[in-house]
Amino acid sequence: MNRRHVAVLTTIALVIFSNVHNARDARADTAGGALIDATGASTQSQVRMRYITAGDSHTCIVLSDNSVKCFGMGSEGQLGSGTTDNIGDGVGLSVATSSVVLLGTGRTVRSISAGASHTCALLDNATVKCWGYGAVGALGYGSMTNRGDSTGQMGDSLSAVSLGAGRTALQITVGSQHSCALLDNFSVKCWGRGNYGQLGIGSTATIGDGASEMGDSLVAVAFAAGRSVRAIAAGSNHTCALLDNASVVCWGRGTYGQLGQGATTNIGHSSSATVATTLAIDLGSGRTALALSAGDAHTCAILDNATVKCWGFGSNGRLGSGATANLGDGASEMGNSLAVVDVGSGRTARAISAGIAHTCALLDNATVKCWGEGTSGRLGYGDQNSLGDGANEMGTNLAAVSLGTGRTALAISAGGTHTCAVLDNGSVKCWGDGSSGQLGSNNVLSVGDDASEMGDSLAVVALGGGSLNTDTEPTAPQSVVAVAGDTQATVSWSAPANNGGSVVTDYIVEYSVSGSATWSVFNDGVSTSLSATVTGLINDTSYSFRVSALNAVNTGATALASTSITPVTTTTTTTTTTTVVPTTTTTTTTTVAPTTTTTIPITTTTTTTTTIPTTTTTIPTTTTTTIVPQVLIARTIPTIVVQPFALNVSALSAMQLGRLDRYSNNLKRGDSVTCTSFSANNSLGMVSRLNVQRARSVCKYLSVKVVGLKVKVISALAPIATVRSSSLGSGPDWQSLNLLRRVVVKARPGT
Repeated sequence: MNRRHVAVLTTIALVIFSNVHNARDARADTAGGALIDATGASTQSQVRMRYITAGDSHTCIVLSDNSVKCFGMGSEGQLGSGTTDNIGDGVGLSVATSSVVLLGTGRTVRSISAGASHTCALLDNATVKCWGYGAVGALGYGSMTNRGDSTGQMGDSLSAVSLGAGRTALQITVGSQHSCALLDNFSVKCWGRGNYGQLGIGSTATIGDGASEMGDSLVAVAFAAGRSVRAIAAGSNHTCALLDNASVVCWGRGTYGQLGQGATTNIGHSSSATVATTLAIDLGSGRTALALSAGDAHTCAILDNATVKCWGFGSNGRLGSGATANLGDGASEMGNSLAVVDVGSGRTARAISAGIAHTCALLDNATVKCWGEGTSGRLGYGDQNSLGDGANEMGTNLAAVSLGTGRTALAISAGGTHTCAVLDNGSVKCWGDGSSGQLGSNNVLSVGDDASEMGDSLAVVALGGGSLNTDTEPTAPQSVVAVAGDTQATVSWSAPANNGGSVVTDYIVEYSVSGSATWSVFNDGVSTSLSATVTGLINDTSYSFRVSALNAVNTGATALASTSITPVTTTTTTTTTTTVVPTTTTTTTTTVAPTTTTTIPITTTTTTTTTIPTTTTTIPTTTTTTIVPQVLIARTIPTIVVQPFALNVSALSAMQLGRLDRYSNNLKRGDSVTCTSFSANNSLGMVSRLNVQRARSVCKYLSVKVVGLKVKVISALAPIATVRSSSLGSGPDWQSLNLLRRVVVKARPGT
């Protein structure tokens, strides 16, 4: 049977670009985090892109409990329902009556990505699971078998994709017949069909459909020397990466200029055209990228000034250029020659999503605009006209999609021939081609191609209870101020304007030295205080500081850096006053009168008294006191309480891994570390084997991060007393915590 597996659409991939080389800076798994303005508000509009994905003919959404529902075409098992039935088409189950996708006991979903006929999810423990069409290895299980199309294949029976020993994922992205993951070490691995070089490994081989091709055998994409990756986006047959310096490189099929190299040649398919030797795409003088989205044969980016540029196949106006010419396939078409997409006077983009033949943008005023092919109403303007392919169709002439009275958008996803949006009230609306149920409308009708079908007439997808997940990490803290001291600085800030839907549990303070682009985390334990004293600094050296906030979802955007300050040696001037005591001097003068006769001598005595006035002399004396940096006097290692494990789970989640990564910066070879887990008090005084394994997981991870640690695992009954967390300097008290499912890590410096 000859299957048609064409294009795919990915959600955007956004990250914070701060050149800080630690895992918490990767925002890619949340498809957000680009700090476009000082408030960090853009982070939250972009981060929610991970909760919805429109594939060629199916749609998947992440619900508020972090479970997943998929609807639309199910012929290859891409819905993960254990059947090949469609959902949402009025024949099979409705979205409301369908079950959530089973991904394993205790497992929840961080992000979701749908392709032509397969789907991949990034789970809470930073593993990846894929289901659907397996013939070309896109699922990564070393076989050609479909998954999710029959009973017993999902849940615990569906294994995690093997990414290599000790490797976990930060982001996933799915193409038409290939899949890619951004790993925790900022490398990229891709698997599936590689006929155009879309896997980036210098060959056209298909990977993941045979035994021993995954795990450590799966080759990572090689980038230019010194470069690492912060986000990835997969199109139908090409893949793009946003690098650590905010530049962009793409590989795979280049027929229409979608690789942005001013040529039509493929990249990544042979040793003569590698990703490592490919130049970064020219986005214009001084311009860098904040976000990427790859469609069927075109690519779009949000630039650092919040404008949009698109290149590749120009048919139907999907590039928004007011024409149908391809861009990026010939010389002098990129860089300053590539015009920005006009989304309206004064308007900027917060998120971008490229479909097969259309593109949609979420703007700074929370409205949505779409352009490109209009067949089936996928643009949402009540007709089937293509837009962006002729003069005067963009800018203020391009209306916002009507989502309903008072409704705005939080996220947008352009699929094969349909589009879906997450609204501000947590509901979902989809429009365009509904032939397989991908609109979730319980019929197969197209919507948005006739007048009066949008706005309040456009029904929300009935989910069967609950809403989409709209929680995000916090926005950036505000107004970071630093005051210099002697070998230290006091840093203060204001709380984020929005906590993302859950309370802030920690603030992370970072510093850079002498204007360096490298930022280091100040390890002060866990604190929700709005100030910190950063100790151990070097006097007469300049420092800048920045702060980010952490909640139950993830670490949020980083605040704009403080003004540079310079700690100085404390100089004390002592004034000494010397008082001279008054002195009296007596002078005696004796005068003898001359005589010519014998007479009695007459003696005259004159006494003169001179008083020297009191003199007070002030002699300045300068005493210099140099305070030895605290860290040179004594090394203190904070105690931390690791975030709770999921029920019945001992594997570390991505959030826990990030916390331990930061904590490991405190540790050195020879230090002694104790990992203590807690079981509920019981009459037999017995501890849980699962809790022992949790403590082992924590200590094992730290011993891998820091070679030469002396680790000890303890499992105890939960204490009643308050647990305290120490830190350099004075640390915050922990309020009474439920220590069940948590691990307390204590460390003692080695000798």
